[in-house]
Amino acid sequence: MILAWEKLFIENFDPKEYSELCIEIINSLPVEVTLTRSQKIEEQAFKGYDIICRDGAINIKASNGEMLYLALSYIWKCELSDRTYTLEELNTAFAFPKREQYIQDCSRFIPVWKYIWTPPSWLLDYREKVESFPKKNRPFCWAHRGGGDYYPENSIEAIISSIQMGADIMELDFRYTKDKRIVLMHWSTLHQTTDWTLKKGKNGLPESDNLSDWTYDELRELRLKAGRKFREGCITEYQIPTLEEVLKVCDGKAFFIMDKMNPAEEWPSIYKIICETGCYEAFSFAYKMPEDMVDSIRKEMLERFGKTGPYFYTRRHAGSLERECISEDEKQKVFSEFSTARDTAIMTNYVQDLVEYIDRNFKEG
Repeated sequence: MILAWEKLFIENFDPKEYSELCIEIINSLPVEVTLTRSQKIEEQAFKGYDIICRDGAINIKASNGEMLYLALSYIWKCELSDRTYTLEELNTAFAFPKREQYIQDCSRFIPVWKYIWTPPSWLLDYREKVESFPKKNRPFCWAHRGGGDYYPENSIEAIISSIQMGADIMELDFRYTKDKRIVLMHWSTLHQTTDWTLKKGKNGLPESDNLSDWTYDELRELRLKAGRKFREGCITEYQIPTLEEVLKVCDGKAFFIMDKMNPAEEWPSIYKIICETGCYEAFSFAYKMPEDMVDSIRKEMLERFGKTGPYFYTRRHAGSLERECISEDEKQKVFSEFSTARDTAIMTNYVQDLVEYIDRNFKEG
């Protein structure tokens, strides 16, 4: 519980940006809640949230809807706790790491679900993933586009969130920029998942909607649209990632498979980046690469580096799980259907649900 508080004030609350998830937590708190609609600050001085307690009230200031949800879930957890939280414990300014910092050390990234859900520890064990890839007696969790519930699809933040949930494999889409950098993007055009419409042709940026007409430095000026649970039309502060960043985040934690780009045809460019980053285990050789080519490459990498990613040939794609608003019964039916086969990885948008299913049905001991 929280020490002697009766009111909750939330600054700059915008229901167009702060989704129903926030409203659900607000409605569950046994206090009077006041939502202020003061003029929104265009450039926040901080990323994250401040929780200030004084005079029997709690004030929350958040930099965006995602951070508000994280702050509210923290308060909700404290309220349900058996112990009393002091003012000193709650009066904390949460400083979030910069993007470069959590790419180097993704354990520093704080996912929005941190205070309301705890992933099963055994599915976070990278050694278990390596030793049992693919495991005969459990399906692997295959995060579609890196997972797009809480964070933008094909974003570094979505990938880190899925890794911290316990996902095994990331299904990611890669394309070339105008200056031949390899970046993540499902579509060949930009308007679907970025704020291209707002920035095209401004400040020297291209007007073209085609990703291939933009250099990487130009793409860095764009921002990704929010994940499904935070109103997809809203713009986040997150950027389009590169293959280098994916390798750094996944190495020693999970595997990823390249889609949209044929890794067999582009292997020299991919291999060069693998060598430059020193991340040899995350790249998973998959169905687009001929078996004899994979055998030769993996042998060379093992001799040279002592490490290489696995060969993942079996592809079982649970396509119905990519639809929105699928019922819980339908999810469980698809999970069960695909789990009956050996060497199975289930591709899903619902990473948390699939992780819970695997933990519930396949945990050993």
